[in-house]
Order: sequence, then structure tokens, then C-alpha cells
Amino acid sequence: MLHKEHPPATFDISSRNAPKILLRLTEIALTADDKPRLHAALGQLGQMLHSLNYIEIVKVMKLAARAERPGVVAEAIRHVCARKDFKKEPAVEILNLAHRVGNETLAEAVENRLADLLEPNERRAFLLRAASLRRGPADALEFVRRNPSPARTPFDATELGEVLLAAGKNRLALRYLRRCHRKWPGAPGIRRILLIAYTRNGLEEEARRWLSGLDTGDRCEGLDGLWLTLAMQTGDSQTAFDVLSGQIKKGRRSPGDLTLILVLLSLGRLEEAESTARALRTDPGKPLKQSAHFGVLHVGALINEMRLYKRLREQGGSASPGVEDVKALYFAAKETLDTWEGWPCAPDPGTTSRVPRTIFQYWNTEDIPADVDGIMQSWQAYPGWQYRRFNRRTATEWLKATFGPEHARAFKLANHVAEESDFLRLCLLLAEGGIYADADDRLLADPATLLGYGPGLVLFREPGVGAISNNLLCAPAGHPAMRIAVELTLEALLRRDNDSTWAKTGPGLLTRATAAHVIANRDTALEDFALVPPIFMHRHIQAHVQLPYKSTPKYWNTQSASIDPAIKEALQDLVPSD
Repeated sequence: MLHKEHPPATFDISSRNAPKILLRLTEIALTADDKPRLHAALGQLGQMLHSLNYIEIVKVMKLAARAERPGVVAEAIRHVCARKDFKKEPAVEILNLAHRVGNETLAEAVENRLADLLEPNERRAFLLRAASLRRGPADALEFVRRNPSPARTPFDATELGEVLLAAGKNRLALRYLRRCHRKWPGAPGIRRILLIAYTRNGLEEEARRWLSGLDTGDRCEGLDGLWLTLAMQTGDSQTAFDVLSGQIKKGRRSPGDLTLILVLLSLGRLEEAESTARALRTDPGKPLKQSAHFGVLHVGALINEMRLYKRLREQGGSASPGVEDVKALYFAAKETLDTWEGWPCAPDPGTTSRVPRTIFQYWNTEDIPADVDGIMQSWQAYPGWQYRRFNRRTATEWLKATFGPEHARAFKLANHVAEESDFLRLCLLLAEGGIYADADDRLLADPATLLGYGPGLVLFREPGVGAISNNLLCAPAGHPAMRIAVELTLEALLRRDNDSTWAKTGPGLLTRATAAHVIANRDTALEDFALVPPIFMHRHIQAHVQLPYKSTPKYWNTQSASIDPAIKEALQDLVPSD
């Protein structure tokens, strides 16, 4: 075994399989965080790109990006675009990089150049991906309408189903995919997207009946994955755990799986979550920075908080959490809501709601991107509803006039736009009541249908660890849970707390405030608060529409590293200098 302190400058591999061996060595070095060997392997791969196929070159580009070797990425871009038989897979990866630069002119020029390099049979699929990535789901749907696929295959059907769902055409997608499934019952892609269509329409029981009727033999590829999708969307953590464990035992999923950690935390299984987290830190599919700073990321913070909650419960005996416990600790709040007799709540058509017919939304600037504005306009089309949109200036003025200078100051102390909107929505609903919806949530039905779950506060739970979602809120004015939430958020902002946005002003905070209301007002909470399973939200909105700005540096929560100048130069070399 080679000693880490004396790494080789190169690996002596003369076999015709050297590229494949080096790819595997790169993954191993990434897993072990062995940077000298990692860089050596990537350096050699960069010199033998001519021996790699397109899938392998894309893999090299992704590995090099994770290992922070932009020179290798740039060399791969130049090499692959010089080949005569250019293919869609590297074209899509290169366009992703160009889009992430945040320069729309460059991205458009790169898209056009890559399309010119592709053969006609590859060009349509690439341009469809480009339309979705750079201009959004509505443009992708329009592209499909203008450029129908000449072939009629399961792949085409899956592609169209995905485009319909991305554009919010959930009912149409379900009807279309049902017909496609009858035509191609064994196509795994169609089954996968059909199940998503069932969940996007909020049809849990129909989805269960359909899954139960599928062939359970080897011919039904990926059936366990379909059950996992449904379990996650319905908050069935035990079923999700059983499926994930089976997939890991069969080698079909990494032991360090992020979804498994969330499910284990939802079930309260701390030791197993910690073990899975250790495996995640050494997963070659995760960026080195993410692994190194795992403890300060969202899931790492949840694990740390569960440790603290378990320790406090052991010290304090088996007593149920009190108001102050749930205000401070997320898992104390989650336990309270899990065991509350009002959970879960189903819609009641006879409900008379006290929520005012006012809709609030927020975008920090006065100029709103066209694709975002298109989503926000979906909330403005219903008569009998008042629509009010705030920006940073008008929000500050409203807070100062309604609550006073302290609240306006807290708003200004927010770390970014997400914390601004989190605080504003709570204050708006406390003072005036109504519906608040995020700017990237598309309304799919009459907003009055949201008020059919109960006469007062209506909140939805999230998949995963079971927090209360804050992207869609319905509340009467002056509700006690909103009052607690505003107080907690105000204190956190004024103290300049260093918690994550999720815990400080977002779903974690709202979960704690709501649980405090349930404990303090247990009798009235059953009458004035409805907590709804996550799958029902899909009946009303298309949540978190994947808009183009989210994969650029402009997005506050971007998960992608900035593009290195060496990669930008390679992208610029693809297009004319003007």
C-alpha cells in the first residue's frame, strides 16, 4: 500500500483499460479525501480524454468539478467539442456550466453553438433540455408543441409527461400517462412519471391501488422505488425506511444516503442516522466541501439537535415536552405534533373559514423576472380575492407603520431575501390574515379550496423530517400560533442568530411556534388549527417551480459552486468573439 505522505506524481497503468481504472481510482481517492492521488488521477485522465467515451468524459467533468480542478473541466470542454460525432450528454453538461455563469448572453451563444455541433437526431432532445434549463417549464412545453417528436416510444411519452408536470399541467399529464401505461405497461420510465402524476394530483389512495395492482415479479423493474416515492410524499417514514434499507442491502443505493438520514431522524433513530451520516461524508458522489462541513449543513444541524433533545429527555425523565421545550427544540415540537389528536386533517367541504380573502406575495425588488412574474400572476385571476404584492421598500414601510420600528429593523437585519420573506409573511398574517404563497408556487385551483380544511389556521407538513411547510400559509388575523412565530422570529433576527434559515425563520421555526400553540391551547387548537398531510398541497399548488434563476448565482440558496475563470474561458472559446 502506498503511503499518503509520498504520493506518486502519476499512476503507472499501461492496460487498455487504463481510463476506466483511473476513473475508479479517482472515485476512491475522492472517497478517502486523498487529494494528491485525486489530483494525480484527474491529471492523467485529462491527458487521455481521446480514449474515453462521452459518458466517461461527462463523469470526468463532474469529478473534476467536485475536486476543484477547473483546468481538467476546461480541457474536457475543448476536447469534446472538437470531436466529429458530438453527442447530447456532454452538450447538456456544458450548457449547465454556461447557465451557472449567470451571463445570459454567453449561455445563449453556447446553446446555439452546441446545437450546431449536434446531429439532427440528437438536437431536438438537447434543445428541449435547453429550453427547460434556460427559459423555464412553460417554454419547454411550448417547444414540445412546436416540435413534436417524430417517434412514438416510451421515452417520448416519459419526456412529454415530465414536461407537462413541470409546466403545472397535472391533470392533463395524469390522463396522458395513464393511456401511455396501458400501451407500454412494462416501461419503467412511464411508471415512474405516472406515480409522480398521481401524487401531484393529491391522489394517494388511487396511487396505492395502482401500485398494488402492478406485477410484483422481476418484470416490474423499480417497484420498490415507486413505493418509496409514495411513502415520502405521504409522510410514511416506516415504509420509506423499509424500502431504503432493502435497496442498500441489494447494493442499489449508497449506505451514505441523504434521504435515509432524513427518514431515520423522522423516526427518532439517532444512532442509525449518525452512522449513515458518517458514510455520507465519505461518499464520492458528494462534493468535498459538503463532506468537510457536514456538521453545519442542514442535516448535520438536525442530527446535532436530536442529540441534544435525546440528552435532555434522558436527564428529565419521560415527561412530555412543555411550551418552552418546543419553542427551543425542533424535535420536541415534532414529537408534539406527531402525537397530537388533531393530526392529520382531511378536507371538509362544509367548512366555514375565518380566513380573509386576501393573498400576499413578496419579491424583494420592484423589477420581477418574467418567468417569476408569470408564476405570481396565477394568484391574481380569481374574482372576490384581494391580491397584494410587497417588495423590500413597501414591506419595510408596512412593518414600520403596522408594528413599529423594531420590526422594521429586524426585517433589515435578515441575512438574505428568504429570511426577509419568512418574517414578513408571519407579520402579514398575524396583523391582517389571509393566504401567503411563495413567488415560485403556481396556483392550480380556486384559492377558496385551501380554506376547506378547517375554520382557522391551515398548515401543511413537509415530506422528510415532518416540519411544517411555510411556503403556503392560511391564517385568520391574530392567530396565537402566528403571534408566537412572530415573537420568536423577531427575537432571532434582532439577536443576529447564526442558525440556518430553515431553523431561524423558516419551517423549523414555524413548527416550533405551532407546537407551542398546541400545548398552550390544546382544547382550542382542535378547533382553530388544521395540520394537513403533504400530498394534499399538490391539489392546490405546484410548489417550488424549477425556474431558471435557481441554478444561477442570483439565487439566494444556490447549491452550485461559482464557475472558475478557466471554465468560463473554455466556454467563451466555443462562441464567436463578438
